[in-house]
Amino acid sequence: MSGEFANLILFGIGLGLGFLSNTRLWAPLIYGFPRSLYWALRGWARWRGALRYLLTCAAWFILLSAGFTALALKWPATYQLVDGSRGFALGALCATGVGLFSALSARGRSSLGADFNQFMRPYLTGLGKARLLTVGEVEKSAGIDGGTHLRGLIPTPEEARAMLSVTKDTWDVIAGYGNFMEQLEKEKTEGRPRFPYPVSRLPFSKERIKRALHELLGKTTDKEFVKSLETGLMYLNFAMDDAEYDDYQHRRGAFAPNSAPSPAPSPEHQSG
Repeated sequence: MSGEFANLILFGIGLGLGFLSNTRLWAPLIYGFPRSLYWALRGWARWRGALRYLLTCAAWFILLSAGFTALALKWPATYQLVDGSRGFALGALCATGVGLFSALSARGRSSLGADFNQFMRPYLTGLGKARLLTVGEVEKSAGIDGGTHLRGLIPTPEEARAMLSVTKDTWDVIAGYGNFMEQLEKEKTEGRPRFPYPVSRLPFSKERIKRALHELLGKTTDKEFVKSLETGLMYLNFAMDDAEYDDYQHRRGAFAPNSAPSPAPSPEHQSG
């Protein structure tokens, strides 16, 4: 009976340590750290966020390893009991299975995403903050109705309400234009000139993008977000009418309207 009771206790310990290692070590290392690297590469977050993820995982790994090492050195008999316990192994295995099942479920993925967003908020760039607002995560987690604000994302409840008043159409314009700006930066790294460019390359009409940028500039006080929006306005100044751009290329002695054929203006682009 005492052996069964000991196994039950060790099962609980294994289960608890399994959940602890899943939430503090394996989920951040397997999900959070790679995603933070991707966000940093996309310009949505600073590299310090990825570094913090890595250091946090390393700290928990060292802490757990030190605990088992101390147990083995100071209480070797207890360590052998734990190490050879089927109850402890079963508890750890159950925790791993539950964690894996949770990660694959819609609710689990949503929880992982919410934890990631919360962890990365201090390291978000202006584009990263705009992305969180764009994906509709705000209304569920911000607590706007309760008068709270998005700590680390939007300074005040008033500004949060103002940002939530921005229509999805405007956010779609900002997101599409942000992707276009990223493409221009990529062309720069490839040695191709970013500016000027034909206006037909824009995902929406020039005036529509300008209206969206000015709308957000009137609703935010975040310095980095404001800087990103102002940079977007500056980029717009280099958009040239297609005919004018072709003439510009002729005068340069190398007719190349674009490194790839310019897409035909979409109806959305023409509508303004």
